Amino acid sequence: MKIGDLVEYEGKRWKVTKHHRSTRMCTLVAWDRSTQEVPDDRDELVLCHPPTDWPFVPLTVRPNCGPLVRVARQGEDLEPFVDWMPSALVRSGGSIFFNPDLALRPSEVLVAVLQDGHTLRVNVTRAFGTVQRRRVRANPKPLRRRSAFERILDDDLFGDD
Repeated sequence: MKIGDLVEYEGKRWKVTKHHRSTRMCTLVAWDRSTQEVPDDRDELVLCHPPTDWPFVPLTVRPNCGPLVRVARQGEDLEPFVDWMPSALVRSGGSIFFNPDLALRPSEVLVAVLQDGHTLRVNVTRAFGTVQRRRVRANPKPLRRRSAFERILDDDLFGDD
């Protein structure tokens, strides 16, 4: 198990928040802030690793507003640790990871509710994607320029293939 993994344990979903290497234990935190410690070799419990598997949207930090409590899509509440997961359970901002099964589209707007009642708009932009997808977009592969000789030897002389 790694920090950030989403885990199914004892009929509940948990987030791995700490990994104690000396004791080979992981600390799990549920949505209701209850904690549990399990051995770190229980990889069969891991459902996914949202920081790399799920796309995310950054959320602005609102000091003194408390952590994220709820996210709604078109007036319907999304289920935490199933449809979405915050990067930190006790902080007001950061990234919100969304389950790819939701099929969020660019230009879609979600509503995030913080603990003190403040609401924030969560805009799904064209940059919406996982870290790996963002890296690929940021560093596109350069096109290799072929020489005239290579184009003549190619079967498709005019690029009509």
